[in-house]
Amino acid sequence: MLIPRYLFISLAGDKSQLRPIRMKLFFLLSYYNIHFTPFLDALAQIEGVEIKVGLLNPLAKFRPGYDWDAYLSSDTYIRIYENPKLLTSEFLRKYHYIGFLGLVGESILYRTALRALYFTNAQVLVFSEGWKQKSGFSNFSRKLALLPFNRKRVSLFAVGANAYDDYKKLGMTKWKAYRFGFTVFPPERDRHYQARISEEVKFIYIGQLIERKRILDLIEAFERCANRNDKVSLSIYGAGKQEEAAKELVSKLKINNKVAFWGFVPSKELNSKLGNYDCLVLPSEYDGWGAVVNEAMQNGLAVIVSDGVRARQIVQEGENGFHFPVGKIEALAHKMHLLVANREMLYVFKNKSSKLIIDYYPESLAKKVHQLLEAKIKGSEEPTFESSLKVLSV
Repeated sequence: MLIPRYLFISLAGDKSQLRPIRMKLFFLLSYYNIHFTPFLDALAQIEGVEIKVGLLNPLAKFRPGYDWDAYLSSDTYIRIYENPKLLTSEFLRKYHYIGFLGLVGESILYRTALRALYFTNAQVLVFSEGWKQKSGFSNFSRKLALLPFNRKRVSLFAVGANAYDDYKKLGMTKWKAYRFGFTVFPPERDRHYQARISEEVKFIYIGQLIERKRILDLIEAFERCANRNDKVSLSIYGAGKQEEAAKELVSKLKINNKVAFWGFVPSKELNSKLGNYDCLVLPSEYDGWGAVVNEAMQNGLAVIVSDGVRARQIVQEGENGFHFPVGKIEALAHKMHLLVANREMLYVFKNKSSKLIIDYYPESLAKKVHQLLEAKIKGSEEPTFESSLKVLSV
């Protein structure tokens, strides 16, 4: 008896029970990425889906504060770094879809992507951020590396604003591209969030204190906002080379009583504190995504981001926050002042954030991706979505 191409049998739970597997996926990652694997874990929970995830590096300390052994104990994850020879064409041919987080990073990842494209019938899925545009040799070498992949069998899940444009500029015109975003572990609290506004408007910054993050811009903008509004404060979480310069600027501007530095705080602990704040501000020169935006919105914060933050695609201008041009301190100060001066607007923004982010919860993204991939397998018309998974290519 012949088994149909898209029907596999897998043991699930009770070894005496058979579960039909309609879709087999293999993903190859450089490391266990906490902003991508929650989506993979949710996808693996969908009936009829079998997922294996290969890890190229043992970066168990990528982020402190997580029980990495517990995550990696799942048989979903394969430690490729212990047996690189596993990635043969024969191994890859078992899967309908082969996905990659990035494409032109490590050589083994790139070689495996080529093998998947030329020695299997699998559809190739590329989940990728864009990059800060540069001229010269770096773009030329990236274009050469990508050239073999400019085929209709490749689909791009573009992480962040402009990611698809970055690939299109390098000639990847045959790909079908979909809007995607990184995600984070869902909050443990009840998701039926209701905003609260205290007497003092509390701004928060979370991230490294380095030049690229433009923390000094934020401090200057906050000082201008604080001069016009007495009931405001700014909490800064993070550490880095500009920490001393930031503290000196706060002293120089005489706003020590309104700005607090908290240093580095582990993600889980910090996530429990977010609900005490009103608005996240992220003024970065460039962020390929910016998962702290997800965390803030999940906890019901309004968000102000620079146009260098690619996660701005989930911040709707005038609905749950604002965008401003990188480096424009007065523009940032004005956006902050608007929220302080209009508490009703701040209240609306906070409630809207908690609703908009649901579309980027791991299970929401997984459900949409599953529907999309199932349509591709069946050769039927693809479902259409707004927000996440919206088709970007024409």
